[in-house]
Amino acid sequence: MSAIKNYKAYWYNCDNINDNGWGCGWRCLQMLLSQNNKYKDIFTIGREVKKYIYNDLQINDKLPFTDIKWIGEYMKRYGNIYKIITINSINNINEIVLKLEKYFTDYNKLVVVVSSGAVSLIGGIKKLEGKTYVYLIDPHVWYKTDKFPSLNGFGNGGK
Repeated sequence: MSAIKNYKAYWYNCDNINDNGWGCGWRCLQMLLSQNNKYKDIFTIGREVKKYIYNDLQINDKLPFTDIKWIGEYMKRYGNIYKIITINSINNINEIVLKLEKYFTDYNKLVVVVSSGAVSLIGGIKKLEGKTYVYLIDPHVWYKTDKFPSLNGFGNGGK
């Protein structure tokens, strides 16, 4: 499969806002919204998330922002599927690849990944010469060049 390309990339400090340490979830949310042709700054998204989660859904308990649920709940407003794929162990890469392949085939949308409070996205999988590559879109670090020439055409920097 090729990488999903119908989104606009956002990363830390992309608009001269110093969001190091807290902006990864918001930047991922900006990328998810851009798949629906919605373009919003992180402050607008923050106000909307707060209103939607606490007022519209009437969730009185604080929803921890290290939890993926706030992204999924907010994206429901735009008709996105809210599905959590749980991987019990990263030791079985085949399980991960199969679940991701099915998701990309069924929905053709970016996948949100949360690990230890950091949020990133997966935008595709590619098998090449017996190896499996996962295209990770990480707002913490954004590379403008393709570090893996054998993967040209797959992900950011590909030709």
